[in-house]
Amino acid sequence: MAFDGIVTAAAAYELKEKLLLGKIEKVYQPEPDELVFHIHTRNGNYRLYASAASDHARMHLITENPPNPPVPLAFCMLLRKHLQGGRITDIAQKGSERIIEITLETLDELGFTVNKRLIFEIMGKHSNIILVDLNTGKIMDSIKRVSIDVNRARQVLPGKLYEYPPEQDKIPFMEITPDQLSVISRDPKSYLGAIGGISPAAARLLAESDDPYQTLKEIRVTLASGSFRPTVYLKEDGTPGDFHVIPLGIHPEEKHFGSVSEMLDFYFVNKESSNRIKQKSLDLEKFLSGALSKLYLKRQRLGEDLIKAGNSDKYRLYGELLTANIHMVQPGAETVNVLNYYDGTQIDIPLDPKIPAAKNAQRYFKKYGKAKTALKEK
Repeated sequence: MAFDGIVTAAAAYELKEKLLLGKIEKVYQPEPDELVFHIHTRNGNYRLYASAASDHARMHLITENPPNPPVPLAFCMLLRKHLQGGRITDIAQKGSERIIEITLETLDELGFTVNKRLIFEIMGKHSNIILVDLNTGKIMDSIKRVSIDVNRARQVLPGKLYEYPPEQDKIPFMEITPDQLSVISRDPKSYLGAIGGISPAAARLLAESDDPYQTLKEIRVTLASGSFRPTVYLKEDGTPGDFHVIPLGIHPEEKHFGSVSEMLDFYFVNKESSNRIKQKSLDLEKFLSGALSKLYLKRQRLGEDLIKAGNSDKYRLYGELLTANIHMVQPGAETVNVLNYYDGTQIDIPLDPKIPAAKNAQRYFKKYGKAKTALKEK
């Protein structure tokens, strides 16, 4: 997936064009890691979708409303309290990072103007959406709270000063110079390790270019002018394989879109649908496997019970002989030796020393009855 710094820059550019000075009218949280903002602008109404899910984090405009829970979640209630009615004063990317910041002007409880910033960190499993008070620089809350137990270097908790994610030892793609680029080995892995904000596909594009710096310069011009080419690259089976806002040429079949949001919406909706079907099939397979294992175990135990039931006459005999010889059983005895009047032999009968002889006899008759029923119902 290529939600790199280049795509982030394109998304921020497009969102700023459409949403700047817009007013947040409604806030929803369809899932624990998803948000939807209804924004009114001079040019119409928009729905801004943002996800901090580890496998499909992104931010773009959507046309359909996702279903919402009957009771709003806590973070949604906080955003409604502080952002509903607020006006968007800026939308910008942080450097070359996968971070988009929306700055808002809102009113506090006393009617005074205050500034808040909603920060969207689109960083795989570390993705987050954080509300910051610009007057204090402190975190008001986040869609994912990160305690010291989870990350000792950077906590994301209410009341703590907001800090950007630690910078990697890379040169941002927007700042790298020809001299800096020239000393990097001409292979995708080297470019990926040295240049910040590019995806493996973009690194491969630079490595295959006759003039890597010229290619990088053209990418910068594209981002500055907004002349993107939003494209989803399809696999042979027609499912989305990758996406980008610059030509990559990695798959023979391409699907072009009129906006970055349309591209992202198509890619993730189709990707999630196939992943959801795969996950459902895995869940069903797991359920069926578990159910079969239980049934096989039950069948094995029933087989063992039937084998035991085949010897049910022994229990009847024990019960009859105990009843006839109760006077011979000593209190607390574990066995009793009695005459089997059917064949004239002596026989040892096991006993439960905790209960009287009469109850031991009743227990053997009960076992006999259950065994006969099992044989009858098999």
